Amino acid sequence: MINEGNLFDFLSEIDEDFSPHLSSKVELHQYVVKIQHHAELVIDEDRILRGLVVMYCNDTINCKAYISLVGVRKCFRGQGIARKMMTKAIQIAKDKKMRIIGIHSNNKAALKLYKTLGFVTKEFGEREYLELIL
Repeated sequence: MINEGNLFDFLSEIDEDFSPHLSSKVELHQYVVKIQHHAELVIDEDRILRGLVVMYCNDTINCKAYISLVGVRKCFRGQGIARKMMTKAIQIAKDKKMRIIGIHSNNKAALKLYKTLGFVTKEFGEREYLELIL
């Protein structure tokens, strides 16, 4: 498990990559605690944290997982890290008997990636909502 300080530093570094900024929606220290206790973390780490997927598999009634965050440090982008982490997240959701994974995004590159992984847009708006049927 990654320590709180490294996770906070990572989230702080990628904060402005989101629109709106991540810190405008959540207090980052509280978010670190929340995700460490309640989420599945898919981490790409090799001495430093390069990327992270935060996924919740707690809707056992509907068997629906939700990915709340996908982030890769700028200096590591374009290396397939997000794809690798998303593939691992999909497998974790399957292993946990989830039938659907949902995700929101307004990032064009991310949307392209999710669609190549089989996610389908269900709702348009400020951020698209996509789902993958497992």
